[in-house]
Amino acid sequence: ASFPVELEEPRICNHCDHTGQQIFVSGIALSKSLEKTDAICFFNCYFCQKTSIHFMSFVERNSYTWLKTVEVLPKSQMIERPITKNAEMIKKFPEFFEIYNQSQKAQDSELNQIAGMGFRKSLEFLVTDFLLAYPPKNVTEEWLKDPKTSLSNKIEKLENQRIKKISKAISFIGNDETHYTRRHPEHDVESIKTFIRALLSDVENEMTLLEVEKLLSKPK
Repeated sequence: ASFPVELEEPRICNHCDHTGQQIFVSGIALSKSLEKTDAICFFNCYFCQKTSIHFMSFVERNSYTWLKTVEVLPKSQMIERPITKNAEMIKKFPEFFEIYNQSQKAQDSELNQIAGMGFRKSLEFLVTDFLLAYPPKNVTEEWLKDPKTSLSNKIEKLENQRIKKISKAISFIGNDETHYTRRHPEHDVESIKTFIRALLSDVENEMTLLEVEKLLSKPK
């Protein structure tokens, strides 16, 4: 017998690593849970047309129940396919990429309870090092490196509004990964990764723009 159930649709294809629509094909609810699995669902990628198998379990928060992915076949290819190939970005923000890659390894090893905290930490390093590299007025290295300076305070100093908004969103979801009760249950680690990808793209564009402005401001 069929019955309706809310489920969390995946946002990244493990076949091609594209972020985007994953189309629900079919699902099977297990009459008796297999370890942590309550259902097995199949999703087809809009980009590569390949199908992934998602082992899902019921999650309940604040009287809201839905199915959430606990394991995917095939496994993620993110370790072999880095989040960026931009050598300048990797050179300028090495600690961010190291923390991000370690967090990805944790997720690939199904250490989902700690991966999210790692991705959130990577954001703090990216924001801090970006501000160190391109400091706005009245932002000092001493202030940025002061352990009392919060991530939210640093984000407020970002002048690019797109970078500021995306950083805030990642910070909000990342904070959920460290707390008992989630304030944004509709988002998870995959949301953080999706937003980080967008953030890196904007940071890369901003770096290019700043170099352009430096060139144009040279005395003629």
